[in-house]
Amino acid sequence: MQTNSKFITLAFVLTLSLCLSSCTSHNEDELSSKIASLTLDNAKLNQKFDIVENEFIKKTDVINVQLSSLVQKININEKDAGIAEGCDWLIPLCPNSFVERGRPAIKEGYTPDPFWFWIYAFLKFAVFGLLVSVIVGGLKLLNIILIMPSNQYLIEAKETIQIAKNFMLTEKDQLQAEINELTIMTREKWSSLERLDEDIQSKQETQIRVKKEIAKLNVMKDFLTTNLIA
Repeated sequence: MQTNSKFITLAFVLTLSLCLSSCTSHNEDELSSKIASLTLDNAKLNQKFDIVENEFIKKTDVINVQLSSLVQKININEKDAGIAEGCDWLIPLCPNSFVERGRPAIKEGYTPDPFWFWIYAFLKFAVFGLLVSVIVGGLKLLNIILIMPSNQYLIEAKETIQIAKNFMLTEKDQLQAEINELTIMTREKWSSLERLDEDIQSKQETQIRVKKEIAKLNVMKDFLTTNLIA
C-alpha cells in the first residue's frame, strides 16, 4: 500500500509538471485551478488507499486469528486421535475418558499424532505389565505363606531329589558305557563284514580267471580234436 501511495504521488508530480509545461500560455488563474483540482484528486486517492489498506490489515488480522485457531484445533484433534488410537491399539485398556474425544476425531478424518500414539501405547502396556507382575507376585507370596509345606518337608524333598539325580547320573553312566561297548562291537562287526566282502570279491575274481582259463583249454581241446580226426 505504501508503494501504491508513492506511485500515486509520483504520478501526481509528473502530471503537475506536464500541466505546468503545457499551460505556460494560459493565465495563472487556470493553472492554479488545475493544480488545486489535481491536489484534491490526489488527496482523495490517498484517502481511498488508506481506507483500503486499513481494511486489508483488519481482514489479514482476522484471517491470521482464524488460521491460528484452526491450526490449534487440528493439533488438539490430532493429539486426541493419537491418544485414542494408542489406547485402542491391539488391546483397548484405557478408561473411556481418555478416548471419548479421540475416537470421533479419527472418524472425522484427523490423522493421529504418532508421538502421542506411541506414548500411550507404551504406557498402556507398561501399566498392564505392572499390574500383571503385582498380581503374580501376590499369588506367589500367598503360595509361600499359606500353601508351601514346612522346612523339614522341603529338606526331605531336596534329599529325595538329590538321590534321584544321583541315581539318574549312575544310570546315565552305565547306559553310556553300554552304548560305547555296542559302538565298539558294531565297528568290529563292520570291519569283519568289510574283510569278508573283500574275500568274496577276491574269490569272485579268481573264479572268473579260472573260468576264462577253462574256456581257453576247451577251445584248444576242440582245436586239437578236430586236427587229429582230420
